Amino acid sequence: MNPSENNTRLAERIYDYFPKIEVPLVALALIGYQLKITKSSSFLMIIGMSILCICYYLLSISKKVKCTSTMENYIYKSGLISCSIGTLAVLYKLQHWLSAPLLLLISTTSLCIILLYILVRQPWRMENSCITTRLIIRVLAIVSINLVLLTTT
Repeated sequence: MNPSENNTRLAERIYDYFPKIEVPLVALALIGYQLKITKSSSFLMIIGMSILCICYYLLSISKKVKCTSTMENYIYKSGLISCSIGTLAVLYKLQHWLSAPLLLLISTTSLCIILLYILVRQPWRMENSCITTRLIIRVLAIVSINLVLLTTT
């Protein structure tokens, strides 16, 4: 069995369980950020946000999502990959690691382009669309956090 088959099977399992674990992972990252005084709480933030990044990427390669058009499929997958990069950029910025501004700029630009397409074309109104309000909320949340972090030093 090759690694891509393993990743696809893992992505399909995560696709079913991710809505149940997304909020606790965000809460874990926020708790780690609020208690950033100790090294163990910083570890909580790193673990929570890293798992979110991995899950967003695995959701993008899941084959359970059935899109009506290739453009919609492209937007869905690139939106999730950009969410993964954006979450990683937020982690880098909060930890003051190198290349945080570059990651923030790349993810914010790509997410704004995706958001612009979603708002202009409104694919969520079409029947059997894979672009759901959950994806729109993810993109909006990560864009807003990235824009705040880009404008602050």
